[in-house]
Amino acid sequence: VLGICYGMQLLNHHFKGTVEKKPAREDGQFPVDLSKGCKLFDGIGERSEVLLTHGDSVTKVPPGFDAVAHSGDLVVGIADESRSLYGVQFHPEVDLSVDGKAMLQNF
Repeated sequence: VLGICYGMQLLNHHFKGTVEKKPAREDGQFPVDLSKGCKLFDGIGERSEVLLTHGDSVTKVPPGFDAVAHSGDLVVGIADESRSLYGVQFHPEVDLSVDGKAMLQNF
């Protein structure tokens, strides 16, 4: 499963994580930090530019999941690789996400 944008929030909530409204939105292209070792980001590096459009954010990652991508102090990627469950707050399917196609191919 790959949850994109609201899909990540739904995945997070379903497995008992928390999502909360934040005072500031992220709308546009932003650099995000990617965790080494996450299969979704194989061959990409530690940082990438992505399209983010959200006002709600993951505030607690569910048991069994790791936070694998961050925009500043916000979690924008989660993974439970043992169950092949991934979520990204950004949109890998658009051209503004520079390495998005590689992420989708890795999935």
